[in-house]
Amino acid sequence: MFRIYFLTFEGSFRGYIPESNLNAEVKESSTAMVLPLVVLTIPTVFIGFAGTPFHNYVSEFLEGAYEQTFDWIEFLTMAGSSVAIGTIGFTLAFFTYYKSSIDSQKFASENMGLYKFSRNKWYFDDLYGELFVKGNRTFAKQVLMFDQYFVDGIVNLTG
Repeated sequence: MFRIYFLTFEGSFRGYIPESNLNAEVKESSTAMVLPLVVLTIPTVFIGFAGTPFHNYVSEFLEGAYEQTFDWIEFLTMAGSSVAIGTIGFTLAFFTYYKSSIDSQKFASENMGLYKFSRNKWYFDDLYGELFVKGNRTFAKQVLMFDQYFVDGIVNLTG
């Protein structure tokens, strides 16, 4: 995510400006784009405070539905690891895409297996396609065959 931020908002403009429009500037988004984002952001900020570990309004609302205890060890482990992973990602993106002190091409060539694995998004799309898309298509074909030959066969036999 920080790679996207640094490549989008930091550094010089890398877009294309046609020859006929060299004096053109990038325009800010219109109100039609910004207003829905602001309207959706305001309740999101307040909803985020409803489940804080120090005073959890959600658990009070669901009182009796389940028993919840606050465990500092679990909280610090989960929060600490997520903050550490985010900090590592931010630091790598900062030094790679903002400061340019890490050469991304060199890193990719030295770690080709890791590069290909991350380039293909950990192969989640391939796994999803094999398991769910092809699986559902196969199941749908079987249901279609059952409908065409068994159900329609019974209907045609009675007719």
